[in-house]
Amino acid sequence: MASNKRLITKEQWLAAIEKSGGVTEEIARILKIHRQTVWRRSKEEPWIAEAIADQNRVCIDLALVGIRSHIEKKNAKVCMWYLDRKAKDLGFGKSLDLNANVNMQAKIVVYMPDDGREAKQQEVISDASTESIASG
Repeated sequence: MASNKRLITKEQWLAAIEKSGGVTEEIARILKIHRQTVWRRSKEEPWIAEAIADQNRVCIDLALVGIRSHIEKKNAKVCMWYLDRKAKDLGFGKSLDLNANVNMQAKIVVYMPDDGREAKQQEVISDASTESIASG
């Protein structure tokens, strides 16, 4: 019985994976196969999965170099984004924990800038109650 499978050589797979940066949809487009075929073959053939993972690591390294370049140029948005994700243990991030034992009433207003994907909010904290007010 003849197979309908199109024969794709290892060299063709590796070239497509490298050219695509490990992006499944792009690999499929280059090889003229369905993206589910790429996914299935990567499960069947460990060397395909490994080559895709290697390319993903290369892309991550390139992205980190780009981020570092922006941080060195003191790009405020990139610096805030990076600290929000990588320096939570140092107190950076989008949340703020306040613990105090105070006998007088206090009001704290915190502006928490976003990365452009979320609505801007202003949080008002007073007497253990929290309100969220959208700032226009």
